[in-house]
Amino acid sequence: MNIDNKTMTAYQTSDFLKLPITKPSIQRLVILDKVADIVEYQLDFRKKNGFFNFNGSLNLHILDDKMFLIDGQHRFKAL
Repeated sequence: MNIDNKTMTAYQTSDFLKLPITKPSIQRLVILDKVADIVEYQLDFRKKNGFFNFNGSLNLHILDDKMFLIDGQHRFKAL
């Protein structure tokens, strides 16, 4: 779906993880405790609801045919 020059796309996790995504060097370091918290939340959510809750949680931009992870590096690592 295109909105104001933005594209929103839903992916299956297995397909999403195959994308050639680059994390810009200006991103902060990944905090593994934060990643562990996200994983724990997702596992608990799945036990209660039967599915994970990663909806709309990653921000990617394409520039010069490269895909960059702008926001959501901890959620991406949790995947």
